[in-house]
Amino acid sequence: MTAETFRLILVVLFLIWTVALVLFLVVSFALFRRLNGIRASINKAIAESKEAAKPILQIAAIIEVVKSGMDLVDRFLKVRKGGKRNGRATQG
Repeated sequence: MTAETFRLILVVLFLIWTVALVLFLVVSFALFRRLNGIRASINKAIAESKEAAKPILQIAAIIEVVKSGMDLVDRFLKVRKGGKRNGRATQG
């Protein structure tokens, strides 16, 4: 193999690698732009779902408070009727 052939092979390989690198960068940039749009859509959907869930969470909180209040009244009535207080039965 002569020096001229070796140089020609190196130049051809350099050109192939350069074209491959440029194509990789172009495809990577196109994929990045597409995924960036998808990411923005997902973030928007998440924000909208959080806004939609707020009233449901408020209703669930109100129901929990009412349930706790009813339990408190039930415990109070049991104590007044002679139920258990601190693990012991009351008299009367």
